[in-house]
Amino acid sequence: MRLEVVAERVAGFDEPIEVKMVWNPPGVSSQSEATIPKGATNVLYQLNAGGGAETRVWKIALIAHATVEGGELYVSTQLANLEVATPFVTGKIETLWLNPGKSGKLTANLKQAKPFEGKATIRLVGLPDKVSAAEKEITKDDQEVIFDVVAEPSCSTGSHKNLFCAVDVKQNGQVIPHNIAQGGILRIVPPKKEDAKVAAVKEGSQVK
Repeated sequence: MRLEVVAERVAGFDEPIEVKMVWNPPGVSSQSEATIPKGATNVLYQLNAGGGAETRVWKIALIAHATVEGGELYVSTQLANLEVATPFVTGKIETLWLNPGKSGKLTANLKQAKPFEGKATIRLVGLPDKVSAAEKEITKDDQEVIFDVVAEPSCSTGSHKNLFCAVDVKQNGQVIPHNIAQGGILRIVPPKKEDAKVAAVKEGSQVK
């Protein structure tokens, strides 16, 4: 998630402010530091929960420091609740074989773990250059989502083994991001010689 950190500035003070977590709960990681720019009052700070993070409510705080008249000043936020919760949905991506210049359908099988209201957006992440797939929407009742994957003719061939799905679920007015179905595979392979020969003949070329 992107945690919003808001600074309450004293009148006349507009210097940059550096913020970071005081500590990370087990299984949770955070970016090393974030900067509230000069004159601004807030910044978004990235937190990530690993698959082994304990599902419970933790007390967290961030510490901020800035250069003031007389040296460095350090202050802390209040203690706040961070809930590491069971994912709403998990999944697994099926392997797709695709030729350059072609399109194919990649299926992600979904497992609904906890009901959510309305629709969630789901994106296929980790595609190589010149390969794309449009974003989809899912509900709590969907058991699979099918992405239309399009490979440009000039895309590189090879295996891409780090596909996953990014899902944004809206709950109580807040967007809760999920990364699911890690380890999906897309294999982009050259067309078979027979297929290339047929294509060339259709174009009126002479094949030897």
